[in-house]
Amino acid sequence: MTLVFLAFFGVINAAIAKRKGYNAVIWFFAAGVIGLIFILFLPDTNNKKYSPEKAKDWVGIGNKIGGSIGCIAIIFFIFLIWIA
Repeated sequence: MTLVFLAFFGVINAAIAKRKGYNAVIWFFAAGVIGLIFILFLPDTNNKKYSPEKAKDWVGIGNKIGGSIGCIAIIFFIFLIWIA
């Protein structure tokens, strides 16, 4: 059940990330409600109000956040499997 829950939020996070210009694969692994909250608050880098340099900066920051959340989620998932 946990895996289904994480996959469900992973797909949602990846779709939002792709639409906003972030790496969808990284954000898929940032599965869960916390990842969803973070991706919703990150700016849309495809918006014309950002210069290409600023958009690139935001993409880097956003993908680092997503990767960090993803690493924590994977470690937590492995821990849950280990204690079960």
